[in-house]
Amino acid sequence: MANVYFYKSGGRLFWDFYLTPASWDWLGAEVYAEMPQAQLNGRAINPPYGPHNEPVTYDFHASIYRYNFLGGGGGTIKRGDYLWMYWEFLGSNPGHGAWRSVGCWIP
Repeated sequence: MANVYFYKSGGRLFWDFYLTPASWDWLGAEVYAEMPQAQLNGRAINPPYGPHNEPVTYDFHASIYRYNFLGGGGGTIKRGDYLWMYWEFLGSNPGHGAWRSVGCWIP
């Protein structure tokens, strides 16, 4: 389980992603986090989050302003766009992982 909080400032959409204590127990002390998929208005974009290892209690935060569609093209996010993101987590407990997806309309 996870909680994701969004806010917008200067045209940029920010998020803070926190795994819950139940997830901490399941995953273990450290996780490998990545966002293998993201879409803007139903079209695949280069995910705005690079893979890395962090403690399970870390704030997996990032933001997006500009995007690139897979296959070419891109632009900047704007009001009314729909952003969908998918994260995967591999835990330090052997064989334990998790995923979370979330979508939001850009305010």
